[in-house]
This record gives sequence, C-alpha cells and structure tokens, in this order.
Amino acid sequence: MKRFVLMAAFMVAAILPIVAQESGNAAATELPKPEYTYCEIIGTSSGVFGPKVKVVLDFGQTLVKEIVDESGKTIKFESMTDVANYMARFGWDVVQTYALTYDNNKREYHFLLKKKYISNEDITLGIITRAQYKQMKRAGK
Repeated sequence: MKRFVLMAAFMVAAILPIVAQESGNAAATELPKPEYTYCEIIGTSSGVFGPKVKVVLDFGQTLVKEIVDESGKTIKFESMTDVANYMARFGWDVVQTYALTYDNNKREYHFLLKKKYISNEDITLGIITRAQYKQMKRAGK
C-alpha cells in the first residue's frame, strides 16, 4: 500500500510541472488579428411617436457608451436608420437587428454592426463617446 501511495505521489509530482508549463505557454502566445470587430447599438424610444431615439454603443467592454457631439451633448437620432447611416460614415455595416417592446410601449432596438479590423484605435475613429469627451476635456483639447 505504501508503495502504491508513493508511486501515485511521484506521478502527480511529475505531471504537475508539465501541465503548468503548457498553460503558461498558451497564455504567452499572441492571438491572431481578427478580420472584423463588432459593435452593438442599443436604441430606446418611448411611445408610438416618441421624440427621438437615444443610443448607446457596446464595443464589448463593461461600460456602454453614449454618443455625444463636439460640445459633449448626447446625440439623439431620428430613427435607428439614422444611427445606422451615422455609423456607416465610419465604416460600420449592419449585420443583424431585432427589437423588444416593454411596458408602457417602451421600445428597445438592437443593431449588431461589424467593421473591418485595422487597429484598436480605428474602432472608435470619428465617434465621440461621453467617456472620450471627458478625457479630451481633461487633456485640454
């Protein structure tokens, strides 16, 4: 019995460094550049004839981002088509859309967009989010 336990302990001790080394190598390898990057537009409007669509962007980070103009004011679009045309100016293509309706006739529209990946900096090129506006203001630009 002692021999069995001792042999099992040696086998575990021999295997653990190999497993640890393989997982370390996997983390160290660089992932290939993606062909496309994706963004979700989430637009909300209230009522049948709601004034305009309020939009936030989701680039996959934890925070969704409001689109603002050069003065930091939230841009409200006439429709989701207006938003899609706005994003098309910066190279984004609509891939898929769907809509949800909640209580009190509140609607939420989701547009999935894709753009040819060039660099991380290119993803938001031309689009000013509230967070970017605050950073520019702090930097004095």
